[in-house]
Amino acid sequence: MKTCKYRYFLLFFSILFFSGCAGVISDPVVKQVNQRASLEAVKIQPETFDGDMILWTGQIVRTDNLKEGTRMEIVQKPAAINRRPRVTDTTEGRFLAFTDEYLDPAIYERGREVTVAGRLDGQKTLPIGETEYIYPLVLVQELHLWPVRPPRVYVRSNHWYPYGFSRFHFNRHFRYCCY
Repeated sequence: MKTCKYRYFLLFFSILFFSGCAGVISDPVVKQVNQRASLEAVKIQPETFDGDMILWTGQIVRTDNLKEGTRMEIVQKPAAINRRPRVTDTTEGRFLAFTDEYLDPAIYERGREVTVAGRLDGQKTLPIGETEYIYPLVLVQELHLWPVRPPRVYVRSNHWYPYGFSRFHFNRHFRYCCY
């Protein structure tokens, strides 16, 4: 009887573990990605990486619907282990992601995080303010829009309490602050 309990326990956690390992970009596409094609390397030698499969993450700056499809301007951010953009101020620059599908600018709005996999297709020069910026152009093969991150909640207490106090007594002195 004991081994039966362990068997169900192991089965439950293995299902939970393997269901959490599904990637946001499919494995066949990930296997084609050129790992050396960072945004910085592509900006230095664009002709070397032309036609290569890339996987970049970032935040949407602007989404424009054109006759041919949708073009997104994205600020690149380093990827976390789950391929979601990290919350950081570091970036290697901007890139354009183009898809022939219609993407609603109300959904794919400024500040939303995306993971993009696609083929590099040269460069495009567009204005940013009063200057011209050269963007690497990515033809989107797969795109993942991440859910909006919940706001961070910080808990602050003006008092330190030893472990002997009850939960009610401890919690009534907390102040909840949202930033």
